[in-house]
Amino acid sequence: MRSGLEPSATAEPLTSSKGRYYRPELDLVRFLAFFLVFASHTLPSTRDPRVASLLKGFAPAFSAFSDACDFGLSLFFTLSAFLICELLLREREATGAIGVKQFYIRRILRIWPLSTSAWHSAWQPSCCQASTPPRR
Repeated sequence: MRSGLEPSATAEPLTSSKGRYYRPELDLVRFLAFFLVFASHTLPSTRDPRVASLLKGFAPAFSAFSDACDFGLSLFFTLSAFLICELLLREREATGAIGVKQFYIRRILRIWPLSTSAWHSAWQPSCCQASTPPRR
């Protein structure tokens, strides 16, 4: 007898009325992938003698954690590949074909606004800095 609390083998992900695909159980994996990639890019390297001297006895543990953060990129790409394949398979199941052109248009429309705003925010501070004339 089932209590209703066990996950079923055919559990469907939550979808909205627009037919969008969302898997809430992957939110933690998304966060973990983001955090590991972010930490990998922001943590200082223990190869720098100044950092190693500041960390003293913790340098090996810090170095191991920093190296483990490199796993985040593999996790991110694996998760992206899974979600893209899932979307393509759902499209083929629903329509009988995969519209490659429409797929890339949807990806561009999803990624372009964020990447453009990131480029603008990175470019804005550099163009607004006061320039000082070179010393003679």
